[in-house]
Amino acid sequence: MPMNRTFLRLAALLVTLVVAACGFTPVYAPGSDTAQVLSQIEIAEPRNQNSYLFVRAMEERLGRPTDADKILKHKVSVVGEGVESDTDRRRVVGAVSYQLTDKKTKKLLASGNVDTFAGYSVSDGLFAGAQQDAIERLIIIMADQLTRELMIKLAKP
Repeated sequence: MPMNRTFLRLAALLVTLVVAACGFTPVYAPGSDTAQVLSQIEIAEPRNQNSYLFVRAMEERLGRPTDADKILKHKVSVVGEGVESDTDRRRVVGAVSYQLTDKKTKKLLASGNVDTFAGYSVSDGLFAGAQQDAIERLIIIMADQLTRELMIKLAKP
């Protein structure tokens, strides 16, 4: 048994050294090119509760820039729907359409849509609370999706 642990430790060390030697750096690490580009994005002001939740989630991922040169305009839509008529399962479907523009030149840098859904149960009679929790989870997922999409679209080739 001790031989297996020693082997695993040596293998982990070898993998770490190989990855470090190849110049691997995390895309979203502090100080990386991607993190610097994303930190220069200002999120447009929210217009309603769902938009507020989205802006808050995006600022948790990107931070609040002091001197942003890009602005991310967005529109959040959330719709609730039943999954099946004979069950207490429901879901909320959400989409965010966005446009990232240069603040000075007004040039469109990126645009698109992200969408997903989140499910919840209403069997315990707490419909409003369960639905609001599902909406909050949904918006966090969409903020993650949009952050990944922006990382891809703004990455330097």
